[in-house]
Amino acid sequence: MKRALIVVVIVLAALAGALVTWLLLRQSAPPTVNSYAECVAAGYPVLETYPEQCRTPDGRTFVNPDATPIGPTGEFTSEGGTTITLDGWTDALVASPLTITGEVPGNWSFEASFSVQLTDAEGNVLVEAPAQLEGDWMTDEMVPFSVTLTFEPPPGTNPSGFLVLLKANASGLPENDDSVRIPIVFE
Repeated sequence: MKRALIVVVIVLAALAGALVTWLLLRQSAPPTVNSYAECVAAGYPVLETYPEQCRTPDGRTFVNPDATPIGPTGEFTSEGGTTITLDGWTDALVASPLTITGEVPGNWSFEASFSVQLTDAEGNVLVEAPAQLEGDWMTDEMVPFSVTLTFEPPPGTNPSGFLVLLKANASGLPENDDSVRIPIVFE
């Protein structure tokens, strides 16, 4: 009798294990996600970044292709109200090396240069380099500039950051500081 009870318990445990295995194998596989639209449709979180990004549980990120590009005209306004122009700036996706050309007022420079930075989303500086003005920089008029930034994308899963143009401030006085912060996404 005791032996028969043990056999019944073992058979029931084996059947229960087989049933659990069968139920687990029947569950549908996670949806295949290969685009922003598929990521959103699967119910994965949309990050509050610009442009919007959807992140899958395995860490892949998809950027909303329908987002309005940042700076379609390439004109940006600094914190102090100065208009800065970037040539050919049509979207916020950046990759290394990044060459930036445009125009700033000559008084934004000191000795014909000003600083340009790339930062991650938390504001940590990834690279900083001097932009060189190409022309008469001793003026308040717009003067062409260029700079090339070579960088490694930030570690982690947040691919967003900022392109920061900093007015040269030889005086060191806070009232003479000015900058432009442009949201970007690292490719």
